[in-house]
Amino acid sequence: MTALRAIGRAGLLPLDEADTLAGHYRFLRRVSARPAPLRRPAHRHPGPGRAHSRAPCKSLEYPSRKEFLEDYKRRTSWVRALYDRVVPA
Repeated sequence: MTALRAIGRAGLLPLDEADTLAGHYRFLRRVSARPAPLRRPAHRHPGPGRAHSRAPCKSLEYPSRKEFLEDYKRRTSWVRALYDRVVPA
């Protein structure tokens, strides 16, 4: 978090992007601290209706696994787009 704040203050990223990146980083750290079923790639998650697949999502305050996965995809897509834009190929 210190590095992300420094990146914003140094002007290496606009402050709003540095703040958004920090928020996505915090989110992903929370996800990584949850039980393994939540961390599996979306295509490997247990089917809907399995109670153990919903509990970790509820612990992250998502009403459903589907809403969690949509938010996860939105956040990780944003981070990937930023990376592709600022890191030379």
